[in-house]
Amino acid sequence: AVDRAINECIQEGILKEFLTKHRAEARAMSIYEYDEEKTMRQMREESFENGYASGKKTGEMRINNLNQKLAELGRVEDIIKASQDSEYQEELMRELGL
Repeated sequence: AVDRAINECIQEGILKEFLTKHRAEARAMSIYEYDEEKTMRQMREESFENGYASGKKTGEMRINNLNQKLAELGRVEDIIKASQDSEYQEELMRELGL
């Protein structure tokens, strides 16, 4: 019954990614020990990790765009200074509309 429920959830897109990735754990918890607090903690941690990775990628893209724009403008000294000073980096991003 547990396997059938997991399969149905995956087919219907309910927690599909989670159940596909953690199928054995979900099955064991359903049969032997369901700990809601632990499950919620694990889901929060996974969400945090996904959000952190996404934010990191977005930040890297902003810095790359800044460096590219500064290079196009021939402002090499600003690239160097911005790489060492995050406040100056933000100031340049506002100045260049990034």
